[in-house]
Amino acid sequence: MKNDTQNTANTPENMQGSMRPFMFESLPIRGRLLRMPNITDQVGSLKTGEDTVAQLLAEMLAASVVLAFDMKDKANITLQITSKGKLPVLLAKCNYKGELRAFAKKTAPLGSEEEALEQQQESVFTVTVDYGSDRESYQSIVPIDTSSISSTVETYFQQSAQLPTYFKVFSHADKDGRTSCGAMFLQALPNKEPVSDDDWRRMGLLLSTLKPEEVLPGEKQDMELIGSLFAEDDVRVFHKQPLSFASSSNRQRMLEALKNLGVDECRQLLEAENGKLEVTDEYTGAAETFTEADIAALFGDDWQK
Repeated sequence: MKNDTQNTANTPENMQGSMRPFMFESLPIRGRLLRMPNITDQVGSLKTGEDTVAQLLAEMLAASVVLAFDMKDKANITLQITSKGKLPVLLAKCNYKGELRAFAKKTAPLGSEEEALEQQQESVFTVTVDYGSDRESYQSIVPIDTSSISSTVETYFQQSAQLPTYFKVFSHADKDGRTSCGAMFLQALPNKEPVSDDDWRRMGLLLSTLKPEEVLPGEKQDMELIGSLFAEDDVRVFHKQPLSFASSSNRQRMLEALKNLGVDECRQLLEAENGKLEVTDEYTGAAETFTEADIAALFGDDWQK
């Protein structure tokens, strides 16, 4: 196994996870190892002990990371499930810098992941790829596999890229109800000789031997895990990419949302809230307070009319 550190990146102090790319020297296959030690405290809408919701968000976050780093050009990825079921909204975002956001809205208690997906009424799974102002963004509607989000994403990769793909996500809630996440992604390389059925089947069998505690952060280092899992193969492992969650609310974005409500609506809200508006960032859980002076400055002359 080779450790290639040519793509060394400065590790930010607020790193809250990592993605380790690797590839096989003698097989047309690439891989990703993802690890996030605590998503519960990083997602404002996620409460401790919500194992099923956390598991679903873990799978969506892992998938958003793989998609974001799989793009040739700088792109921001958004995965969203909307439905009329007990989980009206599940959303995960990752940009090309590895910055994450996630949000979940639950209206009733859930059972297992499979039960939760089966209960979702008229669910729509949307993948949005946003290149900013450089290029036009696009959306894909993905059929939901009720066995897991991972299976749904695996199918998406196989259909969109038309490449054999394995995508396995593991999550675990500790005694305090905080969920950690680990994932392994394998995909046949494009523009190469097709991987043989025997080799691809062998990769699937190897992945099936993985234990959650091996992939989750803590027990094994990245190099040790990849080296032991693919002991019979020559694997090149690249420098890990840091992942971090949004750490603060976006006050300017909140002001824009208030402005979209209009002068009359904001005036009524201020009256109802005794002259102060508290807005909570749905992704981080952080709150910002806006006074009448803030709102007046926002609308300028229109506030005096």
